[in-house]
Amino acid sequence: MCAGERVNSSMQIDPIKSPLVVTTFERVGNGESKQLVRNEMAALGLVGSTGRPLSPSRFDEMILNPLYRGRIVRPDWDIDVAGDFAPMVSEEAWNRANVIRKRRTKKSQGHDNTEFPLRKTVCCSSCGYRLTGSTSKGRKDYYSYYTCWNPSCKAVSVRSETLESLYEGLLASLSVSQPILDLFEASMLSAWKERQRTAARMREEILKKLLTAEQRLVVLTDRYLDQKIDEALFNEQHLRLKNEITILRELSSPASMEEQTLLEAIQQCREIFTDLGSTWNRLESQQQSRFVASLHPEGLITDGTSLRTTETPWFTRVMTTSEEDEHRLAVPTGFEPVSSP
Repeated sequence: MCAGERVNSSMQIDPIKSPLVVTTFERVGNGESKQLVRNEMAALGLVGSTGRPLSPSRFDEMILNPLYRGRIVRPDWDIDVAGDFAPMVSEEAWNRANVIRKRRTKKSQGHDNTEFPLRKTVCCSSCGYRLTGSTSKGRKDYYSYYTCWNPSCKAVSVRSETLESLYEGLLASLSVSQPILDLFEASMLSAWKERQRTAARMREEILKKLLTAEQRLVVLTDRYLDQKIDEALFNEQHLRLKNEITILRELSSPASMEEQTLLEAIQQCREIFTDLGSTWNRLESQQQSRFVASLHPEGLITDGTSLRTTETPWFTRVMTTSEEDEHRLAVPTGFEPVSSP
């Protein structure tokens, strides 16, 4: 029980976490976003045994758990009895939260299902097909699974919380160490400063050309006013010089990233990549799907009991790129950094 502990074969309510659990059921029952509630409750202290926010699947398990309403339920043994411990949430609050959850589960079974963030990124180790996600009804409740899309294979069928737990473990192993990020920051700053120096030299040359063009325009106008050239020639030369001046002015405008902006971007990288598991857990389901696809464009492979990458992740390669290979410091299209809540 997330907010209780077993004492003499009974359950004792945790006085610290129990108010958070009660608030969680009330807010979910009122129709608030589960991801929003999960994140805000985690910030207040409703976390798992590891101290991290509950994953989406474990959050669902908590909402589903009948122990919170004071009942012991084992559908496979046809057991549904009142426990010898006080319920933490009322029957009404528990039912309301689960009614909302089931409605959302049924809605999520369409083609664009965001309740299965690993679908289409994780592949079956047996046939190579992508996994899909589905929710099926058991004897007493709904259960979510990732399964192989290939109808002639079906080698992989794994509970969603199991696969997502494996993914959290994989993210922990892929998180980037602070020393690597220190080197990455130094390399980025060095490359940025060199580009700033190059840009400054180019801008100086452009400003010289701009000054020359403006002076030529003045001379052209004077010659026309002194009737030394005819109107046709003046109009032709005047248009050419005005176009040249416009282009040079645009090129001379500073357009480089400010150093403070770069440092803020690097700091955001630190927050994301030093603890990828925490980043994953604080995202909404739809954001999690984009996050997985962006981190692993080459896909992941599972046999249902383990999960692995198919090659060294791009962010590992990027952050260990030498300064001489700075042109490789590009993030794949579609990656959107996330902000801490």
